Amino acid sequence: MNWLSKTPIAHRGLHDIEIPENSLGAFKSAIDSSYVIELDVRLTKDGKVVVFHDLETSRLMDQNYKISDTDLSELEELALKGSNFKIPSLKTVLDFVAGRVPLLIEIKNESKVGLLENELVRILDDYKGEFALQSFNPLSLKYISKVRPDFKIGLLVGSFSKSKLPFVKKIFLKYMLLTPYLRPDFFSIEYGVNIWMQKSMLKIYNDRPILYWTIKNKETASELIKSGHGVIFEGFKI
Repeated sequence: MNWLSKTPIAHRGLHDIEIPENSLGAFKSAIDSSYVIELDVRLTKDGKVVVFHDLETSRLMDQNYKISDTDLSELEELALKGSNFKIPSLKTVLDFVAGRVPLLIEIKNESKVGLLENELVRILDDYKGEFALQSFNPLSLKYISKVRPDFKIGLLVGSFSKSKLPFVKKIFLKYMLLTPYLRPDFFSIEYGVNIWMQKSMLKIYNDRPILYWTIKNKETASELIKSGHGVIFEGFKI
């Protein structure tokens, strides 16, 4: 797991105006620079794992489809805005990366836990490269850890200032109250958030690696790496 804190992690791949996030082009650019690739996974209507961040496609496409209401075959036909790149399945990405760099896979699951996690495990069981899993959803991570105790899991934590979650759920996540139940292998913390409960919890579990997201300044990234922390970065090269 040394790569988590020693190798810069390209947020949704190394993307720019011409190369969309979470595309094979962004992943190729990250591989060419020997960066770890961070990517997001969701479940399609037909139960396939697709690499895409948002609930819907409107931000990155001219058309608007809800990922969970659309089959993978339909999504694969759509071009990401301003490019010829398509939404890839996780299997396509794994075949493309083929272990050349490690992967940090974020599980995007806002619904019932089980279907996405089982399919994800099934796919990753055949993958020979290095990877770790992270999520804001501790129940998703706990499910994974029960099914595959050897998989490395990390809890994503932030301010949740823009979250539409119910108040009680937001408190549990914001203050990391399920950490003793989950016991993650590492933490991914929103950089610049100053919440006392998060600091206290990180002190209790101070033997776990800490990653900071999303760093958009080269100097900050360099300082964090020198101090032994991992960085998930975007918008520049380190």
